[in-house]
This record gives sequence, C-alpha cells and structure tokens, in this order.
Amino acid sequence: MDKKEESPIPFAQFIAPDGRLVGTSNTEGTIDTTLVNRFAKNSDSLVVQHLSYGNRMMSWKDMKRAGNVYLASREVRIPEITVTNKKEKMVLVLEGYFRSYQLKDSVPEYFADGMVKYFTWNDGKRFKCQKDAYRSFRNQKVVDAIQKHAVTLSEGGLSVPYIESLTIPGQFDKDYTTTDSLGKTFIMKKNAVVGHIRTNEAQKQVQMSIDWIAPAKARERSLFGYHVRITHQDVVETYHAGSRSMTSRANLESWRKYYQYFFKQKKEKRFKNIQRVSEFYVLKSYYIPKSVMQKERTSSGWGLPSSHVYTTEYWKHLDKRIPALNSNIKRLLGTRLTMYD
Repeated sequence: MDKKEESPIPFAQFIAPDGRLVGTSNTEGTIDTTLVNRFAKNSDSLVVQHLSYGNRMMSWKDMKRAGNVYLASREVRIPEITVTNKKEKMVLVLEGYFRSYQLKDSVPEYFADGMVKYFTWNDGKRFKCQKDAYRSFRNQKVVDAIQKHAVTLSEGGLSVPYIESLTIPGQFDKDYTTTDSLGKTFIMKKNAVVGHIRTNEAQKQVQMSIDWIAPAKARERSLFGYHVRITHQDVVETYHAGSRSMTSRANLESWRKYYQYFFKQKKEKRFKNIQRVSEFYVLKSYYIPKSVMQKERTSSGWGLPSSHVYTTEYWKHLDKRIPALNSNIKRLLGTRLTMYD
C-alpha cells in the first residue's frame, strides 16, 4: 500500500533471504499468501520492492499479521530536456543505470548492472543502445548444470533491459481500452482490468502498469520441439508529467519488467521455470542530431558478454534517484553469485 495515499501498489515484489522471488502483487495490489507460504517461512525477512518506492524489510510473519505493507514513495526528478539543433532530424537519448536479475527454478542464476544509453528515433521504429559500463555475475553451480545438457532453447541470460520505444498506451491494439472510475484510470481488455494509470498532479508524475498476459492465465507457444508457457509479463513505467497526454519516452523516469515463463521439451514431464526482473532508471534525457548519433558506438543487440567492463566502481556512487539494491540480493553478490572475469 502507498503509505501516503493508502492506495494499492501493483507489481510490488517480495524477495526472500536466499534471493528467491516468492511473490508479486497483482494489478489490484494484493498477493496470494498461500503461495508465498510455500516458499517463505514465518521467520524469513522479506524485502518488498517497487521502482517508485523505497524498499521495506519485514518478517513474513509480521507482514501477514499487519495485513498491509506500506511503502514510502520516492520523489525522482530528471533534468529538463534540451535540444541542440532543431534543423536536423533528432534522436532521443536516455542515459541511465540498469540492473537485471534472473532465477531458474527459484534459484538465483544471473545478476547484471551497468550504465547504458538508449537511442530512439521520433518515429519509434528504430531503437539502439550503447553499453558504457557493466558487470555480470553468475551462479556457477547452476550454469555448470545447464552446460551438461544439450539445450537448444535459450534459458535466458545476461542482457540490458529491452525497452519498447513506445509508451504502454502506444503499444495498445484494438483489444485494449481505458476507463475512468473513482478518480482512477483502468486499462481494460475483454472487460477485465489488466493495468492502471495513476496521476499525481502535485508531484507531476504519471505511473502506468500493465500485465500484458492478462486476462489470460498464460500464453502458450510451441518452438523448436519445446512447449513454452508465459505466465507473467508485468511492466511498470513512471513519467515526469502532469497528465497522461504529456507522457512520452522523453520524460521517462524509470521502467521495470517482471517476466516469467516455463518450458520443457515435449517428451519431458517437468517444466523448467525462468524468472527475470529488469530495471532502468533515467539520469539524463536529451536530443542529439542524427549526424551526431551516427558517430556513437551503438548496437542493436541487448545481450551482455560473460565479462565485465568498467573504469570506475559506479555501483558504489549511484545517483540518489536510484533505489538501493534489494539487500537480500546484494548479499549474494560475491558469494553465491560470482562476477565474470
């Protein structure tokens, strides 16, 4: 729950001491306690995290007793956008910090973070990135187990977040609509609520959240002899804007995605489970001429090599606008999760 407004918070995530993601609040801001009980003990200290709020740590027993977990919102402001040359075609640049965290069958498998630039054209059809610095970690025990088997379907891995060049409403097809009720805007699909748009006029902030799988329970696919079941594709975007009509990638503040899928070969009985949390926090937003863009070291690829590249320990001097890394994940870095050379 939002501590000030006492309103539900969709897609808040609960992280256990061993780094497992044991639960995520739904579009109504509630969580299935019976499901969390399967993975968390009463004495476990769970960290609740959401990109627009400060992290909160409580024991699972105390959370259930309280009924609601209140989070304090973070106030984030990015500098005003500057345009260097209006005569040329311009490219939007979003500079910021990213981090990604992946689990396989509930076991922490990968972690990566770094500094990145995203470049997007005004038509929204071209989108590239530039990886300025990054570090990558892996759970060697899990990686070794994967390498012992001949796997043809990607089990995920290290990458910078892939952010669509259009806002959430910009990606709507004819099946999506919005409706206003009781001062809130609901995103609807097939008469079901699948997301929200919340506007805070005082802080000039608009937050959009959506479950791209809902109202279905899962999306099924067959690929190269594998059966794939996607169960979560939850996205939260926060903008510095006074109204929904003013939102655009140019005033994006933060972006977060939770993605979960299950897969197996058709002859196998048990599904493997992949979960990934990806975050991006904007530190600078500006336009550059297309001619300048062509000189940048950009790439259309999102994957990260199994290595690290940095000249300064950027993670020790992060901007105050970036929330602290979940403490239950942080303690795994250098222990269960080791950095690539």
